[in-house]
Parts: sequence; C-alpha cells; structure tokens
Amino acid sequence: MPTTPRLPPRPDTDAAVRRLAVIQRWTVRAVLIWTGAPPARYQRYLDEAQQRVLLRRFGGGYVFLHGKLRTHLTEDPENSSAA
Repeated sequence: MPTTPRLPPRPDTDAAVRRLAVIQRWTVRAVLIWTGAPPARYQRYLDEAQQRVLLRRFGGGYVFLHGKLRTHLTEDPENSSAA
C-alpha cells in the first residue's frame, strides 16, 4: 500500500495562529466595550453576580440559578407582551 508523503510540521504556524487569536479577541473586546455592549471588566462583573447568588460557576462557565431571571433575560423584548 503506498504511503502519502507528509509535510514536516511548521512550528511558526502555531505561534501565528495563537497571535491571530489574541489579536481577534482583543479587537472584539475593544469594539464591544466601545459600543457599550458588555461590562468592561467581565471577571469582576461575574464574581459580583456569583456573590449575589445570581450565577454559579459550572465547568468552564456560569449558569443562572433563578429560572425566572434566566427567562426574563433571554426573552426578546420585541416579541414579549407588555404587562
């Protein structure tokens, strides 16, 4: 059975991909902060929400503890009925 020739790994490719990912992350973060979309300091925001028992750490992320709050925050204000 013939073998397919493999190219040697390029160590500079991994570093370039990591640099690109860092640049993309900070660019997106800067744009979101500039537009006022999220809080500027996520970790402080999430830690405070956890202290106030609104969130709980779960694996690598967070989950809402209160079902009504989770439902309220995920509703589309355009489609919800005003009470």
